[in-house]
Amino acid sequence: MTKHRLAIVKEGETLEGKASPPFERLARSCSPGDSDHRGVISIALALTHRCITSTVPPSAIGDLLQGTTAVHLWLVGATTLDSAQKVRASIFQAANATETITRRAVTQATIKLRSSATSPLDQHADHVVERYAGLGAHFAVAGVCHLLDALEDPSIAQQVLQDIEGARAYQSVGLGAARHPAFRKAAWDQASWESSRLGGSKDGGSVQTSLALQVFHEYLGGRWRAHADAERIFVEDFVAWALKGRAQPSFF
Repeated sequence: MTKHRLAIVKEGETLEGKASPPFERLARSCSPGDSDHRGVISIALALTHRCITSTVPPSAIGDLLQGTTAVHLWLVGATTLDSAQKVRASIFQAANATETITRRAVTQATIKLRSSATSPLDQHADHVVERYAGLGAHFAVAGVCHLLDALEDPSIAQQVLQDIEGARAYQSVGLGAARHPAFRKAAWDQASWESSRLGGSKDGGSVQTSLALQVFHEYLGGRWRAHADAERIFVEDFVAWALKGRAQPSFF
């Protein structure tokens, strides 16, 4: 009978859970410039490109596409690490502008799509829509910057996958549940019911308003978690597909 022993995890080898275990192990064990490093970057590049084209409008995506192009050129040996880092600096400097343009584009688009239905939460919820859209762009920018950083330090590629998860979740909630009239009404109605139990009708409605804001964000938090989980599953499936056939190390 083959005896198995419990492997002792060395200091610095504990998985942090930032990405799927196979991807994290590969990103933390490869050496800069080797074939595994290029594989890690290729996977992160494909996912990052999908993220930025879905969370940032065409009017703001130019700098980010320069970043993904620089990564592609590095992969094929057509640019240097120094050149890629210059692109990274430019993207970081334009981060605020990218977020602002994204928020403005969403505001202009949602004005035309607003329902005739109204809710006391509308003004606040409209602000949340803009904020979440901006946060989606913020994490998309972070993803590209971390992708460029990973050209020098492969382990940073793990952070790219977390950035993608955040970007996609904020954008999905902001343009989905946060702007849905029925969602807003549900939060207001729930707050109305809870307020009536607390005697809120005697204070001019301030209790209901406060509760409505809290309930609205509790609802949004649940939706954000659901979208983030769905995105993580998609990313993990993509990583598994990309690494399919690659020999996995044995730890026993």
